[in-house]
Amino acid sequence: MPQQIKTEYQLEREARWKSMGFTLIDEAKPEIGKPVEAIRVHQPRGFGGVILRTEYLLVNMVRAEEYSYTDTTNDDKHLASSEFEGWREIGAGQGSNDDQANTKGAA
Repeated sequence: MPQQIKTEYQLEREARWKSMGFTLIDEAKPEIGKPVEAIRVHQPRGFGGVILRTEYLLVNMVRAEEYSYTDTTNDDKHLASSEFEGWREIGAGQGSNDDQANTKGAA
C-alpha cells in the first residue's frame, strides 16, 4: 500500500497526541477486549452529508474484534479504526494537558 502523504497540520496534531502519551492508531492497535482512552474523530454532518466541523473527543474505547471498535463513553459500536486518532492506557494521562484533547479543528 502506498505511503499516505500527510499535511503539516496532520503531523503537528500527531506530534501533540504523542506528547500527551497517545499511541497513534495507525502505528499500533490496542489489545482486543482491553479498555483504553482514545481520541475520537467526530465529524457532524449537515445536508447532503457535508462535514460541518471536526472535533477530537477524549473517550473510553474497546477494540471489540480485529476490525471493530466500541466507543464506550457514547455507546457507539461497530466503529472502524479511522474513527480514532490515538489511544493510551487508561490513567496514563493523569496530570497532563488532557483538557486540550477535546478540541475542535477544521476538516
